[in-house]
Amino acid sequence: NQSLEHSVLERTRELQEANERLKELSITDPLTGLYNRRHFQNHLQEIWELAKRNHATISIIMCDIDHFKEVNDHYGHMMGDQVLKEVGSVLKNSLKRATDFLARYGGEEFIIVLYDTDISAARELCTAVQNNLKAIDGFAYQEATIPPITLSFGIGSMVPNERNRFEHLIKMADCALYQAKEQGRNRIVLFAEDDR
Repeated sequence: NQSLEHSVLERTRELQEANERLKELSITDPLTGLYNRRHFQNHLQEIWELAKRNHATISIIMCDIDHFKEVNDHYGHMMGDQVLKEVGSVLKNSLKRATDFLARYGGEEFIIVLYDTDISAARELCTAVQNNLKAIDGFAYQEATIPPITLSFGIGSMVPNERNRFEHLIKMADCALYQAKEQGRNRIVLFAEDDR
């Protein structure tokens, strides 16, 4: 009986560990190890409701690696993957608070959700990321080395209420990012909206 009971407990523990690994895989981007877009959307929905109850500001930063297609075209996709991993690491290491959330949004885009953070504090984070990227001499993969990488940033910020939706906040950040790209890249563009 004890042997059977021990086997059942051991098997139960193994199944729980396997389920935890599967859950982690379902919310993680396999290349960068960051959260994936699906988990970002779930997280934003939860944090949105919290901010609505607490009348707190949410800021979203969308950032995109400048001239990434040229990296892939000139140095190959393996170098592109290396750049994505290292930029993801720089972004992650630039975050300061446990509530700061980072995900790979898709392709060469990343997204950051900052709870209880106004647009000026979000801009400061973008500046810190720019400085951290400048500190890297270049990106290397096997024999190839490429010059420093820059990011373009779009920031949206608002206090959630009954009249707005989190999709609008994403759109604000996306529009700001588009403007940053249009203005020559390696820029931080803000799109703030008053709580009306």
